Amino acid sequence: MSWLKGLMSRLRGDLTLCKARRNAAVFLLVAALILGWVMVRNWPFRGTDELLNIAYDSSRRYFQEVDASYGEALGQVDRAVRTSHAGSVRQAGALARGLAADVVCLASEGELQEVARMTGCIHSDWKAQFPHGSSPFTSTIVMVVRSGNPRQVDDWTSLWGSNIQVTVPSPASSGAGRYAYLTLWADALGRTDGDPVAARSWVRDLFKRVRLLELGAHQAFEVFRRSPGGDVFLTWESEALRITGEAYPGAFEIVYPATSLLAEPVVAMMDCLVDHRGSRALAQAYLEFQFSDEGQAIAARAGLRPRLEGAAESQGISFAEIDLQTVEEVFGDWSVTWNAHFGPGGSFEHILRLRAAATGGVE
Repeated sequence: MSWLKGLMSRLRGDLTLCKARRNAAVFLLVAALILGWVMVRNWPFRGTDELLNIAYDSSRRYFQEVDASYGEALGQVDRAVRTSHAGSVRQAGALARGLAADVVCLASEGELQEVARMTGCIHSDWKAQFPHGSSPFTSTIVMVVRSGNPRQVDDWTSLWGSNIQVTVPSPASSGAGRYAYLTLWADALGRTDGDPVAARSWVRDLFKRVRLLELGAHQAFEVFRRSPGGDVFLTWESEALRITGEAYPGAFEIVYPATSLLAEPVVAMMDCLVDHRGSRALAQAYLEFQFSDEGQAIAARAGLRPRLEGAAESQGISFAEIDLQTVEEVFGDWSVTWNAHFGPGGSFEHILRLRAAATGGVE
């Protein structure tokens, strides 16, 4: 029987070896899959002569012309720059999670500061790297109504305490949504003699019935357009000009309020990535182009208010006169204000909870 015991022992040894080999093979396969996923997610599969620009949703028309002009200047019309668009808050989240972009254009300083904090990939002096605090143009929030303005909307006054259906890109996704939210806060403060408690009540009551769309402004408008019950859409001035001009002439109108907030979209390089890829010089030149005479003329043609004096007039374009106030002028410290309204436990989060409670759950 000793031979049988020996045979059984050898079989057990072979099985143990097979099991060990199988476990090792499974481990190596899992490791390879994880490594492959990390590389696909984070490694920019593009040459050093190509840039990826991550931009907020309604800058599409602007960057289409900027990218084409810049690529043409380099003799690389098809490959110089690829720009991806989505709501500014969503873009900031994607960048914070590791999206490998060379340059960014976000709707506000708030989103960019969050990316810088989460990634450590943007130099702390980013605002000083380009003119005007690295903001190549400005915009503001206006109202888009259907042709003939059937509800006779004429100012922010029309939205308070009425049954007018207001549609807004959600501040949880969109830079336009955040500026629209703060714009209504600013108007409420003005109507309540600066009383923040009373203003909060006004904004809360309005946003309990506002239709929030978890989309960027460009995409959110398409939902509004197809929803016959919507009366007013709050959006970027540049988007409103696109809608009433080239996109749907005669179908919609712009209502300019007496006052609104000055929106200052910002640009920056993802410093750690451009240094790693060797694309810093190209990225620097691309952002500088946006502040050039040609870049400023493109901004005007795209419905954005250029920083360069005379750039709009040189294109035969004039923008509506409107009293534009900065976030700092209305609320004080910019970063503190942004966190107070959009950070954890901020005023907008409170409104979302009230809306969820009113509907019996999470929207």
